[in-house]
Amino acid sequence: MTHVAAPDALAANAAFAHITARLDANNVAYTPHEHAPLTTIQDADANHWFPMERLVKTPVM
Repeated sequence: MTHVAAPDALAANAAFAHITARLDANNVAYTPHEHAPLTTIQDADANHWFPMERLVKTPVM
């Protein structure tokens, strides 16, 4: 069986690459936090170790 990334996942990866390239080009410090996809704030609160007050929506362009 072959698994193919969903089109929205491909767009998210491209957006992430674009954003991090701009941050790098401008010497902006950042720390990416990898985690399973979170679909609701309740899902994030129940399943995510990151403090909720620091939760930021991923920018997608």
